[in-house]
Amino acid sequence: MEFFIQWEESESDEAAVATLQNITLKIEALAQKQGLYLESKIMNDAAFYQNVLASYGSENLRRLKDVAAQYDPSQVFQSLQNDGFLLLKA
Repeated sequence: MEFFIQWEESESDEAAVATLQNITLKIEALAQKQGLYLESKIMNDAAFYQNVLASYGSENLRRLKDVAAQYDPSQVFQSLQNDGFLLLKA
């Protein structure tokens, strides 16, 4: 699911994010109740507060971390990023 909202005043930032989180939780709960919920999230559509990489499942997350440890043992690709869906945060 994807939402698009906008507001003018920065004073409304926290309220807008809280509203989106609340709507998302309600929709996910309803989908779970109906047996339609899919855990995985898509990075392009996910919100900054969602844990996208963890939504891929523990086995896939472990594989991502193993590959990163093998090819980027110094964690250059994790530490040079400003923010985002990083393995360090998953």
